[in-house]
Amino acid sequence: MHEMWKDMFVLAVPVLEKILRPVVVYIFLVLMLRLSGKRELVQLNPFDLVVLLTLSNTVQNAIIGDDNTVTGGLLGATSLLAINYLVVRFLYNHRKLDQWVEGKANVLIEGGRVRAQHLRRELITMAQLEAAARKQARIDSGRDIIVGVNAYPSPEEPLIPVLDVDNAAVRESQARRLQELKQSRDSAAVTAALGKLTASAETGEGNLLDLAVDAARKRATLGEVSFALEKVWGRYAATTRSIAGVYSAENQSNEEFRKAKEAVAQFTESEGRPPRILVAKMGQDGHDRGSKVIATAFADLGFDVDIGPLFQTPREVAQHAADNDVHVVGASSLAAGHKTLVPQLIAELKKIGRDDILVVVGGVIPPQDYEFLYKAGAIGVFGPGTVIPAAAQQIVKALTASLVTEGN
Repeated sequence: MHEMWKDMFVLAVPVLEKILRPVVVYIFLVLMLRLSGKRELVQLNPFDLVVLLTLSNTVQNAIIGDDNTVTGGLLGATSLLAINYLVVRFLYNHRKLDQWVEGKANVLIEGGRVRAQHLRRELITMAQLEAAARKQARIDSGRDIIVGVNAYPSPEEPLIPVLDVDNAAVRESQARRLQELKQSRDSAAVTAALGKLTASAETGEGNLLDLAVDAARKRATLGEVSFALEKVWGRYAATTRSIAGVYSAENQSNEEFRKAKEAVAQFTESEGRPPRILVAKMGQDGHDRGSKVIATAFADLGFDVDIGPLFQTPREVAQHAADNDVHVVGASSLAAGHKTLVPQLIAELKKIGRDDILVVVGGVIPPQDYEFLYKAGAIGVFGPGTVIPAAAQQIVKALTASLVTEGN
């Protein structure tokens, strides 16, 4: 019994060696992985896996050494956790070093063009890149089945409880607080501080951060500070681009895709032009991947597709839709602003006399909000897992019915 306890808990090597081994291995691996580059786990190829498995065994031997006791294992694990904690905290306080360790993201496709130099740097072939794009297209179009999402869904969809925030009440509360702030502050001091900020942006002299903090201390709002700089530099307008051809290449034999293309072709022949849709992002929702997927798919189905800039207001979207004479606005919502922004968009379309433009909504929308959006005037609501060709058919059908009603 004594020998068993001794074998389990009495270290066979000095304590300092047991602590230093995992620390040295940890630092060595961090440096080697930084120098050799890294890939996400899902991108590992068979050769990467062989290296990973071999490396794990080598690292294990290096850390264990001649000691196999439980005490040694616990000491080694504690040392690894401790060094990782210290390194993470150190890098958090030294951002430049953290950026060097983490490396910078490489953009592989920009503006619809493949950046070959970056592909070579990441050791990714065109075949691998195309395979990833096609796989994503097959999943989004429903060609690759994901049980419970685009195939065999539950007959009784459970309602997930969500926090329902009264956006109008929150906005009114914020506006009231801002008004109280502006009434209680020294307006002359705020105007002077904002003027200095604008002057610094114009001349390039002075510290913008210091001037912005000074303005904030005098109770200038974030919007006022931003506008003071906007006077000189203007405001950045983010643009969204799509890649054509992915969906049509992967869905030629898909029955729903074929039906959707036929519906679009019939509409085009009847009306003399294809159905035109504006894919819009409103509010502070900067997640545009879903809107890119929709724009790409609808373009391949035969729609004329306009993609609006990010962060538009409902008024801007309505005017954009009217100026481009679209049939439908597709509002993409991933940031829970649909109950506020969609009714505002519909109201803005009515204001400019274009309530003939239909509005559909897509994105992360709780099922319990569907009825609210339909009552507000949306003619279609498409949540997660929607089959895009089926949604396109529904939109064309609603559009055709709307035009028939107008003609009568």
